[in-house]
Amino acid sequence: MSAVEPFVLAEAGPAARSAVTFLRWIGATFAVFAAINIGLSLHFGAIGGDLARLGGFAERDYAPGVPQPAPRIAPNTVALEDADVVVLGDSFSNRLLWQGELEAMTGQRTLTFQYGEAGCISNWLQWMHSQRLKPGALIVVETVERSYVSRFSQLSTCPKVTPLPMRRHLAVDKKSWMDSGFSLDIVYQARVLLNTSRLGTQTSYRAGEAVNAALKRSDRFTDRRSDRLLYHADDETKDGWRASQLASAQAHMAQERAAFEASGQRFQMLVIPDKSSVYREDLVEPRMRAVTLTRDLQQSGLSPVDTRACFRSLATAIPDFYLPDDMHVGVIADRLIATMVTQGRCAEAPPATAVN
Repeated sequence: MSAVEPFVLAEAGPAARSAVTFLRWIGATFAVFAAINIGLSLHFGAIGGDLARLGGFAERDYAPGVPQPAPRIAPNTVALEDADVVVLGDSFSNRLLWQGELEAMTGQRTLTFQYGEAGCISNWLQWMHSQRLKPGALIVVETVERSYVSRFSQLSTCPKVTPLPMRRHLAVDKKSWMDSGFSLDIVYQARVLLNTSRLGTQTSYRAGEAVNAALKRSDRFTDRRSDRLLYHADDETKDGWRASQLASAQAHMAQERAAFEASGQRFQMLVIPDKSSVYREDLVEPRMRAVTLTRDLQQSGLSPVDTRACFRSLATAIPDFYLPDDMHVGVIADRLIATMVTQGRCAEAPPATAVN
C-alpha cells in the first residue's frame, strides 16, 4: 500500500474501506484455492486416459508404466473404389491405428467411416451397396461389444445422406504445446482426491461413468495401481440383453454379408470385447455375467475369430494389452488386430515374457 492510500481510504469513509477489504479477501481466497488446485493437479498428473477422466481417477496411479510404441496412422484419403478395406467403426477405429498397422503390414489401403458421421447404420449400408467397390474388397463393420445390441438389433431408417470418410484426428498425430493435460477444475480435483482415498476400501465401486474393481493379480498392467481394473460402466448393461435382440442383430448382419458377397466383396464383423470381458477372470468379484457374443458370431460365420477368446489369450501374455487408464487397447494390440482382420485368425503374441 502506498503512502497516499491510507489518506485516500480515510477520506473515502468506512464503506470504501469495507469494499477494499472485501476485494482483498476475495483475492486471497482465490489465490489459496488456485494454489490448492494447481498443487493437486500436479500431484495427480496430467489427464491422459478416458477412464481416468470419466471416473475421476489420478492419472499418476493409472497411467501405463511402460511407454507405448509409436503408432502408425492410416491417412484415410483413398477413393472408395480403390479401397482394399472399408471400415465402419467407433472409437476403436476412428483413431485409424489398427488400419495404419494393416497398411504398413500388407500395403493395402483402408478407408474408414464412423458412426454418427455416416447417417444411421442402414443409411451407410444402403449407400455402400449402391457404390462401385473394388472387387474382393473387405467390408469391416466394427463395434465395441457393449454397443452391439443397441446398434444392430433394430436397423432403423433415417433420412438419406451421403456418408463422408472420417477426417484424420490431428490430436492423435500431434498435441498442442498449450494442451498440458492438467485440469484446473477444483471440483474434478476433489473427485480425484475422494476416489484416491476410497482405493482399497471396496472391492469395486462406480465413479461417474467408470468402474474401479479389484484384481486377483497385479501383472496384467504396468501402472502403479495394477491391482485395480478401470472399465466403462456401460459394460454392465450386457446383463440386460435378450436372446431375441441377439438373434435379430445376427440376422440383420447375415443379410448384409450375403448382399456384399453377392456383389463380389467380403464381409466381416469386428466386435472389440469390452475391457471387463477380457479381464473378467482376473476380477475378485465380477459385477456382470459372462456373454458368448463373439463366440456366437464366429460360429455363425460373421466373424472369422472369437475375438473375446483371442483377446483374453493375448492379454494374459502382454501387459497393457488394454491401456490401464483407458477403455481402448494399446499399440501392440492394434498391430495384432490388423493381423487378425487380414489373416482371419488370432494373432500370436510377440516374443516377450508371458504373465500367465
